Formats: sequence, C-alpha cells, structure tokens
Amino acid sequence: MSADYPTGRRQQKVAVLLYGMLRSFQTTAPSFHRHVVQPNDADVFYYGPAESDTAPASLSGRLDIFGNLKDNPKGLVDPVEGVSRQAFLAAYGPVMRRWQFHHVHPEEFVRQAAIVERKDWIYGLNPARMFSMVHNIDGVVHLLEEYERAQGIRYDQIVITRPDIAFFSPIVAKARQGTIHIPSGEGCDEWGRKHLGNARVVYYKNVETGDYIEGGDHLTFNDQVFVFARPHLGGFAGLSKAWTDYLSRRVPASPETVFYLHLCLRHGLTPKLHPEWVYQIQRAGMPVIQNVADTSMIRVVDRYHAKAKERFRRDPVGCLLRDAKHLFKRLVSRITR
Repeated sequence: MSADYPTGRRQQKVAVLLYGMLRSFQTTAPSFHRHVVQPNDADVFYYGPAESDTAPASLSGRLDIFGNLKDNPKGLVDPVEGVSRQAFLAAYGPVMRRWQFHHVHPEEFVRQAAIVERKDWIYGLNPARMFSMVHNIDGVVHLLEEYERAQGIRYDQIVITRPDIAFFSPIVAKARQGTIHIPSGEGCDEWGRKHLGNARVVYYKNVETGDYIEGGDHLTFNDQVFVFARPHLGGFAGLSKAWTDYLSRRVPASPETVFYLHLCLRHGLTPKLHPEWVYQIQRAGMPVIQNVADTSMIRVVDRYHAKAKERFRRDPVGCLLRDAKHLFKRLVSRITR
C-alpha cells in the first residue's frame, strides 16, 4: 500500500529516504524530525516491510580477548510482527510524501543470500539481512523517482537513513557532486563519549574486474547515514542486482565493504566524514533517558553518590580495578606534563 500527502508547502530541495524495519520508530521519530527534517526543511519517503522484528538491546554478541566476535546475533533472522499504520502516519505526519509497506517474506532474502556459503560469512553476519536492506533501499529510491515524475520536481540533495535511529545533532551538509557525506561513527561509549569509529572495510582483490580494496584496517565506512547530491542517486538504484553480482564474485559479505566498493570505487564518490553528527541505533530495552549517574563514570565524578556506592557494593573488584586504572592515568599525566 502507498499513500501521497498534498504538499501544502513550497517545493522542497531535500528528500529524506527512510528504509527498512520500523522497530523503534515511535521513540526515534521526534529526534528525526528535530535533527533531520527540520534543519533541511525536508520531505520524507519510506519503504519497508509491513512487519518488523524487535532487535535485542545489544547486537554486539560475545567477544574474545582480542575484540573479535565469537558469535553474532545478526546471524539469525528474527521473528516479526505487524506494524500499526496509524502509529506510522502519526509519527511522521504531513512531511511523509510517499510511503509503501511491502510483504516480501524474509525467506526470499535467505534464498538470495544462499550465493554466500556459510563458511564465507563475515563476523557471523547473515547476508540475508543485507539483501533485505538493499531491497528496501531500491524500493524507497523508486518511490522518490515516481514522486518526482508525478509532481514535476527534482530534489537537489538526498539523505538516506533508517527509522530506528535516534539523532542528537543536526544532520546537515552541503552536498556537492563527487562527494558522499557519512558520520564518523555511531553511538557513544559507557561514559557518554562520542564513538568516532566506523566499521572496517576489509581486503578484496579481483584480477578479472580490476577491483581492489586495501586491507590492514586502513579504511572504514558507514552504512547507516548517507547525504549526497541528487545526481548520485543512481548509485543507490538497482542495489539488489549489484549486491548479487558483488557477492557472487566473493566480495566480502560486509555491508560497509560492499558499499565502499560500489559507491567510492565504482561510482567515484569521495567520502567526507562528519564527527559532529551524533546518533545511535535505538534498540529494544535501551534507555530513553540516561545521565552520568547511570554509568560507571559516577565513581569518578562523585564517589559518594548513592549510585556510586551501590556500584561498589555490587562489584567491588571491578570498581577497584577501574579506580586503579584511573589513578594510574592521573599519575602518568602528572609525571609527563
């Protein structure tokens, strides 16, 4: 099903394309309006499944001592349930220009992903999730192009992102041809410091196609927020077919790697990173409000706070080890300053 809203406003230059499972959209929609729609005076488009899963609070899985994944919850295809269309329309309101829910069964993406053997999965990530992602991006790009033809307009700038993201800063960029704007990282650490690391782009070389991606942790990329000039929208059209071609040629099944190859190497876009963009994927069970008293930093800020004392009672060894680490850093700072 799809719907159009009458514009009732001046023609917009920025279009925001939302794709994928809605998940926590009711929680994240206010920050999306404040930090993405309003600063850009943007129109919004959405394409995704009529059902949504409930992602767990953490998808980090179990790590070994080197920080490598021992198992990844993203290796599973989670159960889904229907989404309230009334809640969807209430969350996005009149800025939603065109939207469509699809009913493609998740098993279709599992079938497409069979071109990647289980032994070739990267980080334990099920490639079915990637095929679902690019199907939804294909769909929302098609909705935008249909709308432009019907309205006789053409947007100047495009933002592509997900509806389950909470934004904490304006997502604004002057997108010029040849450049794609991405964040410097997602979320924040335990003490609330901005996480500036994107996922690594991994090594790939193909003599037949002439593709080469440098390895050794030299490159990183982001697959959650893109901002670019409208002429580059073609790089996001037909992704399902492109993904099949890449993965059949043994491009590593990591979304950041495939996006980097497709957008930067094949389409010639130069990534521009934005450390000032702050956002997180809002997962089920994650707090809506949090402050320093909810973190271990409270023992540094106020060791006599009630929550600091409670943390020590629950985990005295861990607290003492953190205290020792903190004192060591202070000592080093004094000696070297």
